[in-house]
Amino acid sequence: GHTDFSPDTPEELELKRYLDNRHTVATTKETIASGTGLVTTFNAICRIRGVNSKIEHGSELPSKLAHENPKDVRDAAEWTLELFAETLGKCAAETVLTMGARTVFITGGVIPKLGENFLKPVFTRAFHKNDLGRNNTVTDTPVVLVTHPQPGLLGAHAYLKLENI
Repeated sequence: GHTDFSPDTPEELELKRYLDNRHTVATTKETIASGTGLVTTFNAICRIRGVNSKIEHGSELPSKLAHENPKDVRDAAEWTLELFAETLGKCAAETVLTMGARTVFITGGVIPKLGENFLKPVFTRAFHKNDLGRNNTVTDTPVVLVTHPQPGLLGAHAYLKLENI
């Protein structure tokens, strides 16, 4: 996730320029596809578009989709969620291709907190985009969403059981 964010559209390029000018560090995929990235992206796109809205925590983003909010706020929230899912999908695919991962495990609290607002079809399309019918390396790689509250302890317990065999 700490590789450079590469914009695909003029609006993504505008976002990257805005963030690059605002921060002293590079705008990476992690800047976009993380809990803090939801805040950073939504607040930045609102500034760029001249939308009067701001969030402090990524968990506030789904409420911005509610119909009582102005359309420009809902559009900014939707765009943020789409960019999050697309960037995460691309990042996961790039990891498969560069590291030879045989399974992708997505952990953390962001996606479970987004619930139905996590745009799985956008993630899947971005994840599979790199294969383009070449060799199905990415397409054949399973993606697992880890929702256990303590995955490290669960893994340590499983390892301990293996060691005692």
